[in-house]
Parts: sequence; structure tokens; C-alpha cells
Amino acid sequence: MKIIPFLISTLLLISCSNFYEFSNPTEEKEMYRAFEMPVGGETLEFNAYKDYYHDTINLDVVYINAKELNQLKRSTIHSSKNKQTLFLHNDTPYYLNIIGYYYPDLLLNEIKKPKTRFQSIPLTSGLGYQYEFNEKQIADFYIPHSGGILRFMAIGNPEWNKINSERFDKEINFVFYVINAQYFRLKP
Repeated sequence: MKIIPFLISTLLLISCSNFYEFSNPTEEKEMYRAFEMPVGGETLEFNAYKDYYHDTINLDVVYINAKELNQLKRSTIHSSKNKQTLFLHNDTPYYLNIIGYYYPDLLLNEIKKPKTRFQSIPLTSGLGYQYEFNEKQIADFYIPHSGGILRFMAIGNPEWNKINSERFDKEINFVFYVINAQYFRLKP
């Protein structure tokens, strides 16, 4: 009987491993940490609070499964040619799951609008959408870079959405528009 929980946990780890890729080394800053992202032949930095995980997986605080993630990825981009560059999560329930991809040879005009009701995010360079998917708050960003597109999906805790949905916006504001302003600038 003890073997059944072992088999289930092993199966979960194996089935989730297809998108929970560990990020590269980090550089400590005063309030946050810079996570390195390999993109083409260069390395970019994405900044997040110091307590985001980049080298371990706690499935209790991963808010999306592989099937849902694939649905999200295909809902706006029909190219299967991509490389995951980032996966971050945190034990605190109001923090985000952040997943980054690089799509080489993709143009902004090839990106479709989400199929659900959405709110456009007015970026100076690139596209951004905020919407709900399976009761999860999603912020989806597309930034042109090196002849391709950097895509960042921020996924909010569906349980926290019911308690304090504004917390998602506060996290997006700081993590994306403040400490990663080199990629994400809002139009005035």
C-alpha cells in the first residue's frame, strides 16, 4: 500500500518536468535577484523578489498544469518552435508563477488576441493582455527581441483571486513595470 503514494508522486514529478525547467544562475541585488535567461546567443536578466524559487519545485504553489499551459501557449501563438527561458514560483500564496519563452523568427503581427475576454496592456514596445483562464488571473506579455519574441506569462493563485484580486495587479506592477522596466514599459 505504501508503494501507491510513491508511484503517484513519481508520476507527478515526471509529468510536470516538461515545463518546470530550472533557471540559470542568479545575481543578488538589494531588494531582488536577477535571473539569467539564455536567449539565442546572449544572456538576458529578469528581476524578481529574492524569495522566488528558480532551482527547486514546490508543486503546492505551482498554479498551472502542463495541459493548461499548452492550451495557453497555443491560444495566441501557433508556432511550436520555442525555448523556455524562465520558470519562477514562490511559497507565498499571493506571489506569481512566471514562465518565460523565446520564439525565434516570430513577429508581433503573428500573435493572436486571447480567445477569452481580455484587457489590453498598453506597452510602448510589444503586446500585453490580462485575462482569466480556468479561474486564474493571467498577464501575458510579448516583447520583440533579436528577431523573435520573448513571451512572459504571469499566473496568479486561483484561491487568492477570490480573496484579494488586487494583489495580482500589485505583483505585476512591481515585478514587471518597476524592476524589469527595460522590457516592460507602459504607454503614458
